[in-house]
Amino acid sequence: MYSLSIAAKTAMILFPIIALLATVPFMIGQYQKYGSVSSYRYVVVFSFLLYLMMCYFLVILPLPDRGTVYDSAGYNLHLFSYLPEIAQEYDFSSTGGILHFLKNAIYLEPVLNVIMFVPLGIYLRYYYHRPFYQVFLLSFVLSLFFELTQLSGLYGIYDVPYRLFDVNDLLENTMGGVIGYILTPAFIAVLPSLRQIDRYQKKKGTTVTLCRRLLAFYIDFLFCTVITVVTLNMFSDKKTWKVILLIYGVMYVFFLLQQLIFKGSTIGRHAVRITVSDRNGGKPKAWQLMIRTFIRITILMQGCMIIPLCKYVPAMYIHKAKVLCALCFVGIWCLFLLDGWIATLRQHRSKVLCYEILTHTMCVSTLSLSSSIARTKMEVEEQLNEDE
Repeated sequence: MYSLSIAAKTAMILFPIIALLATVPFMIGQYQKYGSVSSYRYVVVFSFLLYLMMCYFLVILPLPDRGTVYDSAGYNLHLFSYLPEIAQEYDFSSTGGILHFLKNAIYLEPVLNVIMFVPLGIYLRYYYHRPFYQVFLLSFVLSLFFELTQLSGLYGIYDVPYRLFDVNDLLENTMGGVIGYILTPAFIAVLPSLRQIDRYQKKKGTTVTLCRRLLAFYIDFLFCTVITVVTLNMFSDKKTWKVILLIYGVMYVFFLLQQLIFKGSTIGRHAVRITVSDRNGGKPKAWQLMIRTFIRITILMQGCMIIPLCKYVPAMYIHKAKVLCALCFVGIWCLFLLDGWIATLRQHRSKVLCYEILTHTMCVSTLSLSSSIARTKMEVEEQLNEDE
């Protein structure tokens, strides 16, 4: 129980960090498949991640001091090797026999090994729709990974294994996964239907939400940061304002060319399956993309453009200048977010931002475009069949 407590505490401490790193890839995957993010799917996937972390830490923790590990814990390749010991110790005639059975580690460990993998079978069948043979194999493979982790002395960190490699653990863990698979229908009866969630997500994916825009903006911002760092390293000897203009020009060309070549899409927009169209749903014109790109790059670049100019401010006013720059940076982003929030409250489908009103453009979901194209093809095929 002590190792279980240590494993749970360690997993809970590290989980927020792992979840933060995994959130963006998870959201990109959801937008690619459904066009929207389901909070229920988020809870299921990340609870599964937490469960796997707890299992892993339960296998390796607590870590002994390297100086105290001299003798190998070895390995056991005999199935049910604990049965003779159980038969020898368990006394059916004793009044406290059953209680003794439940408390003794010899009896309790096999049961806990089975229970530990029951959630794995449930997750694999319910959420990932794995068939029986895959649940069986994945349970065995994960258990084997845990046992080899122990046998390797935590991947060579310890000179000898500090925990026993036991073939009985492989059997018991695999049985747990299979039992979880068998019990899954009882949980499906009370859990939400994933098919209904799929339909709801795809329906919601035809609209462009503020969160979807921000994620695309964030991905584009990362590329802007890379371009800024590379340019600063290449032209560090140039004057500040020249470097700023150079960075601005490089990013402007980089994002404009993407949109011209990929019909309004950028790396960030492609990741979340949105693109730019004109107000009629057609391909945007070059001048529209040029103005949009100018405004977007200005928002992305404002910190890079304003803060370096502080070096030209007299020393006695430098602190105030930096505070003013920070306020400008935060203020522009707040206005941008406020504009996006107001756009999401509008009743009409386009939900355009202020600069989209200026350029007569809007962001649309490529998921809805794909659905429209598919419906059009079906209608054409039906018409051709009727004509024949």
